[in-house]
Amino acid sequence: MTRTGRVGERRTVSTRVGDVAVWERGEGPAVVLLHGVVANADLWGEVVEGLSADHRCISVDLPLGAHDIPADPSVPLDVRTLAAAVADVVAATCSSPPVVLANDTGGAVAQLLATEHPEAYRAIVLTSCDTFRNFLPLSLRYLQGLARVPGGVWLMVQALRVPFARRLPIAFGWLTRRPIEASLVSSFLTPSRGSAAVRADLGRVLRAVSARLLDENSADLASVSRPVLLLWADTRRVFPMAHGRRLEALVPSARLVPVADSAAFVPLDQPRVVVDEVRTFIADLPEEES
Repeated sequence: MTRTGRVGERRTVSTRVGDVAVWERGEGPAVVLLHGVVANADLWGEVVEGLSADHRCISVDLPLGAHDIPADPSVPLDVRTLAAAVADVVAATCSSPPVVLANDTGGAVAQLLATEHPEAYRAIVLTSCDTFRNFLPLSLRYLQGLARVPGGVWLMVQALRVPFARRLPIAFGWLTRRPIEASLVSSFLTPSRGSAAVRADLGRVLRAVSARLLDENSADLASVSRPVLLLWADTRRVFPMAHGRRLEALVPSARLVPVADSAAFVPLDQPRVVVDEVRTFIADLPEEES
């Protein structure tokens, strides 16, 4: 599998969705990083390069369509089960609760982690992500329909071979301000091109997307007392700033930091901002209880 080499050394962790690959780099306070659909741990490459100077970065390959270890076909791939799998990763890799840093669909997973697995995190950082009933965003909701059509996921994967198609709003076009570098595109798209099992996982994820589940879970976020940082880009057509403000108002411990000159993939458009804000956020966290 083609990888960028930025997120560190690979290991495999057993979880309730099957084995998943995690990538570790650096030493210090642990940060667990979660990506979205048709992405993998390499999304965080530049962030990990900066943050790993004084933090232990654990980047997870969730089975969201750019992974290389197919998930257990008997297990549902909804955000609730994926959150439980992240809790399994934390239990296997961290001696104390980490900070969880998430983007896009990974942010939806982190919200379920926040309410259902409080033992698995110390604090949470959400960059622009799915919230409330905006799951998937309207511009990408056609993917759910494709996933229900025989051969639909294969067709989507083949279409993404074409550079022009990748820059359309219904693909990566509204997710980044600048074209995604070739090595990252290869990392994201190679697994689904070469594996029917990976395509099957992607289809299962898309069919399991539930705006109702995420919206209902949002009511429970009001009881989250641990620190939450929201690094939100004003991506009106994907993850609106209004949703970040609504989250800030809902979660008692949340603080919103607007991110300028960025689309939805904040780790790609503004990695330096993410590194600086996360480092400051962690430095200001209350001391962990012994």
